[in-house]
Amino acid sequence: MNNSASVAERAAHINASSLWLLNSAVLPQPGVYCLRRIDAAEARSWCRSLPTKSAIGHAATAAWLSQTLDIPVRLNRCRATLEPGQRAIIARPTARLEEGHALTLDGLGRQDMELLLLLRLH
Repeated sequence: MNNSASVAERAAHINASSLWLLNSAVLPQPGVYCLRRIDAAEARSWCRSLPTKSAIGHAATAAWLSQTLDIPVRLNRCRATLEPGQRAIIARPTARLEEGHALTLDGLGRQDMELLLLLRLH
């Protein structure tokens, strides 16, 4: 890789072995990250290019992601860790939910959702 490669490009080559699926944009551990919005087509492309690991803790979000990404997304309440160069796709509502409110798959269909791509740089 040449010297003009960006920090993000260099980090991406270090550990691009898997792609986390998350339902929160909370950073999993200290580090430097890059976060940007992506559309469903780009998210599907990432899911085709790397094996996915789910840390989706809500059944409705797992079902919505399965439909949106055209891949099976399993419910898996676990702690995700990102190593430098590793990415995650985050699915989240664009508006804050009311206290104690959990969305159903129907509710997610009516709620504005966004997809984000998170890259841990270092």
